[in-house]
Amino acid sequence: MKDIHMPSLTSYSSSLQEIILSDQHYLSKARDFVNFLRFLDEEPRQFSPNFSLIIRPHGFGMSLALESMEAMLMRDELISEGFSAKHSDELDMPKAPALRLSLKHLKATNPQELTEALIDIMQVQMWRHHIKRNITNYSNPKACFAKLLEDLEQKYQDSIVVLIDNYELPLYLASLMPKNQQETAISIYFDMLNAIKQAGPAVKWCLLSGHSKFALANNISEGIPLINDLSFSERCDTLFGFTLDEISEYFDQDLKILAPRQGLTVSELKYALNKCYGGFVFSKRQIPVLCSASVNRALYNEGALYPYTYHSEFTFIRDTLKKEDPDLSWFFNRDGQDAVFENTISLEPTRKDLGALLLQYGFAAIDKITTDEGPLSLITRYRYNCPNVEMRRILKILQGKASPKLAEQRINPQVFEDGENDFDIEE
Repeated sequence: MKDIHMPSLTSYSSSLQEIILSDQHYLSKARDFVNFLRFLDEEPRQFSPNFSLIIRPHGFGMSLALESMEAMLMRDELISEGFSAKHSDELDMPKAPALRLSLKHLKATNPQELTEALIDIMQVQMWRHHIKRNITNYSNPKACFAKLLEDLEQKYQDSIVVLIDNYELPLYLASLMPKNQQETAISIYFDMLNAIKQAGPAVKWCLLSGHSKFALANNISEGIPLINDLSFSERCDTLFGFTLDEISEYFDQDLKILAPRQGLTVSELKYALNKCYGGFVFSKRQIPVLCSASVNRALYNEGALYPYTYHSEFTFIRDTLKKEDPDLSWFFNRDGQDAVFENTISLEPTRKDLGALLLQYGFAAIDKITTDEGPLSLITRYRYNCPNVEMRRILKILQGKASPKLAEQRINPQVFEDGENDFDIEE
């Protein structure tokens, strides 16, 4: 057996995209994605393009999912490699020209750098779609974006679908800038997004994905104020990530091979994967799902269990926890709480934002729902808890209650707390 280690973020190939685009074993999951695209495609259109938002914790493969959606819509080479034309027709997949803007690697320390970085991203899209235009001649991201959308509509003679990945990163970068530059940077980004709204029929619909929910309009810039937040909708509560039944279906052979190597039965390994990476709930249906990337890393790593998601970017919530009281007993395991997962986050989060931030980043999940019939309406209240071993360990580190070395400590699949307290930091 090869050496067990904790893989880096780049040392694995996610199964989520393979499952979306493969025509061999995974048509049920692919059908879910097709149905979701069809819903977005057929949703009644408003006066401007329809805007939808989905946020998920790190490790749920949103970047890969948007790549796959682009491939499905465009019928590009990704489809021909894994998803045959036969199955495209069988699933009645919608077809549309798609523009995917990935902001994942955006960097900027001031408004001018943000302007240049956004324009560069759109210039790359011009080249990707084989449009011969030097978009950097335009003075601001909104003008560039408007011209890009116009050129794409003319090229494809059809309305464009816009997919924006890591949509919140420009806002986070703005929050790190000096106070006198923040509003300028935010307005630059909001104005750019407003180009989609002003494009009218040139854009069919727009989907934004990320990890936190922010308002996308303010008193200075119109932005896109009306967004359909699907993050905790029943329509996509199991779309990203895997249910336990899907783990059994998609990874049956992996489980049979790896379980004996860990001294476990298949059932025991599935139970351990669920305890370590499951328990995430994204709607009132309360159907738990497992983090796709963490499951995939564990299987890639011979079934060894670690808090793999620790290597993700948690700076925003880490900084918030440093400013606020790290004692979260007021939030966890308390009945009668509001639906704070629906709240937007301010760029300088305070304690009132912390519950929503914990839910949006996956450190908390819906644990119980209580509905009371009031005199005029039904009142729904919630209880939240940490979903699994991985997120509990990472949260302890971010709170300053445990050493970062806890992230390197392998999780015992039979006694999950084994050795965990050895890394506690005394207050």
